[in-house]
Amino acid sequence: NPLSHDWNKVIMMYCDGGSYSGNNATAVPVMWNGTQRFIHYRGARNLDFALKTLAKDHGMGEDVTDVLISGDSAGGLASYWHADRFKSAFPEAFVATVPDSGFFIGDSTKPEWPAALQWIASAMNNTAGLDASCVHDAVQRGVTPGEACTLPEDVAPHIGVPLFTMNSKYDPALISISTTVKTPAAINGEQQRKNSHLALHS
Repeated sequence: NPLSHDWNKVIMMYCDGGSYSGNNATAVPVMWNGTQRFIHYRGARNLDFALKTLAKDHGMGEDVTDVLISGDSAGGLASYWHADRFKSAFPEAFVATVPDSGFFIGDSTKPEWPAALQWIASAMNNTAGLDASCVHDAVQRGVTPGEACTLPEDVAPHIGVPLFTMNSKYDPALISISTTVKTPAAINGEQQRKNSHLALHS
C-alpha cells in the first residue's frame, strides 16, 4: 500500500447513539434499574475537542496533508454528517470521506427510522452536529434540520469533500433498520434509489 502504509490512524469512540452530533447543554434524566441517571448528549462538542487535540498535541496541525474519514454503521452515518466538519478543522489538507455501511435510507415501509433520527435531532439538540450546508438549506426552505439533514440520501448532495460510499446491496443492518422489504426485486429497487441520490453528488 504505497499511499497510506505510514499514515496515522485515529479511532474515535462514542456511546450516546448520536453519531457525534449531540450538543445538548442539559443532562437528560433517565431511569436505569430503578435509579435515576443522567445522559450527556454532547457528541459534537467531543468531536470538535478531539479534532483540536489532534491538531494541538498530535501533529495534525498545519502540516497535515491528507485526512480520510470512515466509519461503519452508525460510524458510517457520522462520516456523512461530519465530512465537511473535518475539512473546516484541517482546511489546508485534502479531506475525503468513505462511509462504510451507513447509507440508511428513509422508506415508507419503516417510518420508525426517520422518526428515530428526528428524535436524536430533538433530544440531543444536534443541529450544530449536522452538515452545515444542509442545515442552512433546510432553514432557508423552512424545514427543520432534523427532518431534512439526518438521512444520508438528503445529506450526500451537500457534502463538499469527495465522497466514496461503500454499502452492500444486501446489507442486513440497512434492510432491518431502514426498510421491511425482503424480496430481491424490492431490494434492487432500493439500490437504484440509493444510486440516484449518490449520483447527485458525483
